[in-house]
Amino acid sequence: MHSRVLHVVGLVAAVTAQALDKPTLYSDGLPMSDYADGLQQVSATFRAVGPPDKCVEEAMGNNACDEGDVEAREVTYGDCEQPWILCRCSNANMSMDDIMTKFSYVPPGIRSYVGGLIALQAPAASAYIAGNFIVFNSDCVIPVFIHESSHALDSGVSGSSEWKNAVNTSACVPDYYANSNLIEDFAQVSVVYTYLSKHNTAKADTTCLDPQLDVFRQSERLTLAQKTTTCLPDKRPFTLEASSRPAIGDSGSTTPATATPAISRSTAFGSASATIPAGSTSPGSASETSTDVTSTQTDIPGAGLQRTTAVWSWTVVTVSSLWVISLY
Repeated sequence: MHSRVLHVVGLVAAVTAQALDKPTLYSDGLPMSDYADGLQQVSATFRAVGPPDKCVEEAMGNNACDEGDVEAREVTYGDCEQPWILCRCSNANMSMDDIMTKFSYVPPGIRSYVGGLIALQAPAASAYIAGNFIVFNSDCVIPVFIHESSHALDSGVSGSSEWKNAVNTSACVPDYYANSNLIEDFAQVSVVYTYLSKHNTAKADTTCLDPQLDVFRQSERLTLAQKTTTCLPDKRPFTLEASSRPAIGDSGSTTPATATPAISRSTAFGSASATIPAGSTSPGSASETSTDVTSTQTDIPGAGLQRTTAVWSWTVVTVSSLWVISLY
């Protein structure tokens, strides 16, 4: 397994290294695995393509599968003109249909900040984002897709004095995992704000989060990302290019359907703790443990960090400029 230096904006690194030590709104983690219930799934057309170099690099860099076992699907959602190429190892826990469906439930304005993703086989659920490319391990629930995409949306907000002041003046953070650092808190607040926006409830009184939620409400960019019904082409960080490698899979389309298939908590971030490699605003590899998004999420610093080059007490990261790190 090769090593890779993980980059992070220096300001973010300096500001977010410490745990927040705030009271939590949800003592057992975010109770939002039912996010898609009652929501309409967007339509999509798709076709199998040769896996991009980036997908092959991540698959092999994580020792997840060989080059010939990487599948790729070019997906055009009904709310976006630009397609995404979504990838998976052929032995991944999530099927290509699962990945395509779950990603479709990320609001299009937030989804616009993500360049691509891959799903890998793993014994327990986790995810991380590096350079606006997300890696999912095992079977992740939709809130994890929103969480990771929110790291791309972050774009330095979590390292700003505005966010730090909002956290300091808030009476709580969402949950135990949000207490890890400012980066993870931003992504968890984004999940809460997204759920609240779609369902008009967050299953709890969010008054204690108001200063943080107000950052989202008062930011034109964050509000647009949350409220727009179509993608934001100018926010797409990059578009993956299909390669000349053999395409695995077929082509087709999906039609909108209300409500989502039920997500089994025992398989999608199971109800018990799970040890995982990698994280949220993260690098090209970090490691952490987690439980169902409906229960707790636990970070295990130093566990399984084969591709990182430094370890914080709560976040795996080194400093430079392009990569944002977080563990989910």
